[in-house]
Formats: sequence, structure tokens, C-alpha cells
Amino acid sequence: MNWQHHSRAWCLRLIFVICLAWPFRKVSEGARDPKQIASELAANTHAAEDVQDRGSPDHQRAHALFPVERGGKYGFIDATGHLVIRPQYSEVRPFYEGVASVTVRRKTGFIDATGKMVIPPNYSFAFKFSEGLGRVRLGKKWGYIDKSGQMVIHPTYDSADDFSDGLAAVGVHHKWGYIDKAGHLVIPFEDRRAFPFSEGVASIEIGSKWGLIDKAGRLVVTPQYDDQIVFKEGLAAVKVADKWGYINRAGQFAIPPQFDSVGEFSEGLAAVRTKDKWGFIDRNGETVIPPKFAWSLDSAVLTGSMAPKFSGGLAPMPSSAKWGCINRSGEMVISPRYDTIADFSDGLAAAEVDGKWGFIDTGGQMVIPPQFDWQFNIGSLGMALKFSGGLALVNGEREWGYIDKTGKYVWGPVKHPSCRACWIEWLSWIG
Repeated sequence: MNWQHHSRAWCLRLIFVICLAWPFRKVSEGARDPKQIASELAANTHAAEDVQDRGSPDHQRAHALFPVERGGKYGFIDATGHLVIRPQYSEVRPFYEGVASVTVRRKTGFIDATGKMVIPPNYSFAFKFSEGLGRVRLGKKWGYIDKSGQMVIHPTYDSADDFSDGLAAVGVHHKWGYIDKAGHLVIPFEDRRAFPFSEGVASIEIGSKWGLIDKAGRLVVTPQYDDQIVFKEGLAAVKVADKWGYINRAGQFAIPPQFDSVGEFSEGLAAVRTKDKWGFIDRNGETVIPPKFAWSLDSAVLTGSMAPKFSGGLAPMPSSAKWGCINRSGEMVISPRYDTIADFSDGLAAAEVDGKWGFIDTGGQMVIPPQFDWQFNIGSLGMALKFSGGLALVNGEREWGYIDKTGKYVWGPVKHPSCRACWIEWLSWIG
């Protein structure tokens, strides 16, 4: 790794820390309790992961709308760059179930895909609709509205999550329970942190240990693990002593603890580390690609993933000072010739050459020349140069815009230091 690449990696580490601190800032609606913000952020992240596991709601790529900024106000364009909803809002969020939350004069309401305000901006904060109900806050309390704007579950909760599997986790005085869509408490409040249900189970934290409950509130897995139990493709990584394995939703070990480190399942495979080398296993725990690849902290920072993973049948992988891609047989099918490669999405992946980023196809050919600056992916909080719905949000030193898969700008480039809301909403949209 040359000194410029090394310096950038350290800068990215610093930005990673800043990004983690970002949610604890004061926002336009006024100062908020950092514990409450952290709780809401964690709930949102977990809910988003579950949604991705079960299939995206209606971001519906073919009819997607993309946030844009003009004069400090935000609106939406379609995939051709046509301005569908003129910039007029101080904040916007992605469309879910046909509506998007927007902020006007520090109050939040909902618009439809034509820009019509279907639920007036009466709320201090609002999240997306899920299973027909939208999570909103009046004052310091959370409740739920339907698509007509009627308050069907009155704001009585200090914290609340989206509905999933017919239930929503709600918190009062640092205790959490679950309600149904009628607002009935079906799992009593207890001193724990509760997360959304997915396929009949939910992750809970008691003290500093994590377990699982079913929809009757019964413990499926007694809280015993140090890390949150997050399922990907039906399996969740857990650590016992100093080894990692995977459990199923019944809490049984599908793959016994035996690895020094692991990644999440993606496209049927998961990266696992033995000593200092990474390989891949299938859902039965069988070795598909023997451990022979290196993956360092720098690799994690540069790609935003703590472990390699497959997307579009390929997994970016460092080799010496360059990056290439392997296939599901472990063959290096894109030779290591790029400084960094991100995950594939919509058939393209961002690739870096001499400090500039362009896009390569699945054959490894650079189809959009390197010209963009400092594009990287740090979990769900950083910037991501990634195609979704046919467009990618890109930026230069002091400009940003959307490009299509030919590299043509459909919006911009706009001379502006940043478009914070566009980046944030783009990340929410692409996951």
C-alpha cells in the first residue's frame, strides 16, 4: 500500500468515528436525549436489515424517486432526471408504501409520489410507514397513524419501532414491550431492549447479553451472547468463548462455533476466518472456498464491510497492494489491478484508480472512467457510490449529481460543497 493510500485509510478511520458520533448531534427539531437517539438509530438500522432480508418494501426500483437539493430545499427526480416534485422541503426521506415523510418549518408530514401532501405536517418527527402504519412523534411521545393521517395508536411511548410481523416494540421508562396494530400490549414491558420481529423471533438485550424471544414473549434463546443477534438469510453469527458459529431462528446451532471471525451470509455464502486467512462456507457449514485470502482493518475501512462478501456473484478481494474479484469457486476472475473495489450493485461496482473513482462491470472493464472523488462506504452512515434504480449519486471536490449507467449526468453536476440530505436519504434508500 503506497503512502497516499495509507494516509487515506487513516483519514477514513477518523471519518468512521465521526460518522458514529453524527447521530448524537442536535437536529433542527431541537435538542434530543442522546440515549433516545441511539435507541431510535439502532431500531431503524435493525428494521432496515430485516426488511432487506425479506425483500425491500416499495422503493420499487422501476418507479423510483431520488432526492435532490436546490437552494437549500429538497425535492425528487425520477430515473431520467425529470423533476417530479419541486424542491420545497427542508428535509425528505425515502418512499415506503407509497408515501414519504417531508419536513416543513420543523414539522413533518407525508407526501405521495405526485408531491401531494396527503398527511399534513403536524409532527415533530416521523419515520416511514410499515405494514400500513407510520411511526410519528408529538412532543416527546411516539404513536402511530394510518394512511389517512388518523392517530390509531395514541402517542404514549418514550420510544417506538416500526411494525414487523404484526408487532412493534415500544418503550416506556427504559422498559420495552410489544404492541399489536390495535395498540394492545401483547408482550409486557420488561427491563430490556427490544428489536423488531422477523419470521417469528426478535432480538432482545438484557443487561449486556443478547437473546431471542418468540411472538408470545417466550425466550427462544436465553440472553447469553455478547453481540446482537442479527439474521441474514436465516442464520445469525454468534460468539461462544473465542469462536464464532451460526444459529438458526430456533436458537439451535446450524454451524458450530469454530471460526476466529465471521461475516454475514450473502448469496448463500459467508466469509469465515481461520487464523489470519479468510475463506467462505455455505449454509451447511461446508467449506466452499478454503481460507487463503487476507482481509485487514484497512480493507474493512475502505469497503465498509468487516468481512468480504459476495454481491452479484463476485466478491472484491485485496491481493498485495491491489484489488480484484473472486467468483464462487474462489478464482480471481477480475485480476488485481484496482486500488479499491466496492460491492457490485445493478451490475456495476465502484473502483478506484490513483485516487479517483469510476465503475467497472462484472467482467472487470472500466465502463465509467475514474473521475469522482472520495467515494466510500462506511456501514450505513458514510457515503456510498453505488447504483440503485439505475442511478448513482456521485460527487467531485465541490459538486455532486446523479449519473446513469452510461456515466451521463441526469441531474447536475451541481456546484455545491455537499448535499447532506441527499447523501443521507440515498443511503437510506439503497440500504
